[in-house]
Amino acid sequence: MDTVVVPVWLDLLAVAVGAVEGAVFAVENADEQKYDIIGLLAMALAVGLGGGFIRDVLLNVPLATLQTNKYLITVIAAAIAGGAFTLVISRLEKVIVALDAVALGLFMGVGTMKALHTQHAILPTILVGILTGAGGGLIRDVLARQNVVIFQEATFYALAALVGSVVLLVLYYSGMSANYAMLVGCSVTILLRLASVAFDWKSPSVKRFVISGSRIRGR
Repeated sequence: MDTVVVPVWLDLLAVAVGAVEGAVFAVENADEQKYDIIGLLAMALAVGLGGGFIRDVLLNVPLATLQTNKYLITVIAAAIAGGAFTLVISRLEKVIVALDAVALGLFMGVGTMKALHTQHAILPTILVGILTGAGGGLIRDVLARQNVVIFQEATFYALAALVGSVVLLVLYYSGMSANYAMLVGCSVTILLRLASVAFDWKSPSVKRFVISGSRIRGR
């Protein structure tokens, strides 16, 4: 197996996509939440940097976002672009869904690979991948005082990150190069997220497990 190295440009790409998504969210909810320009930047920061922040804290490594100006510059530029083109983007619902899926896949891939780089065990590595992928959205929902999507019966989100991270690790430990394994893992997450939205696939609710368990015990 080759050495696991996550290029900075890939991390910045994930940050940029996430920040655009956060800015679009802020503009679309500006009337209800009374967001100002600081609110827009806060949402861009939350979605763009939230997952990476959680990742680095869990891995006990220096916060990448505080080691260079590149991350904050990327977020600010992406936030401006997202805010400026929201009227165009918001009319294209599929574009928003695609941005969300791409951000999820990229963050999952970067998080999983960084956990591999720091030589964590398999299950913690998967957990880091999931939380890196879904962390920005989680922080966004908390700040916006909305229901946290990843905790609800909904189209695949954390579940898509879980599957992608597992696929990435299986391919990597099977001998595939780190770059190709990451590409496939990210693609699986993105496609699974998009498919769940397109076909309205939803994660199973807690009630299903409770009812199923009750029926089994009743037998």
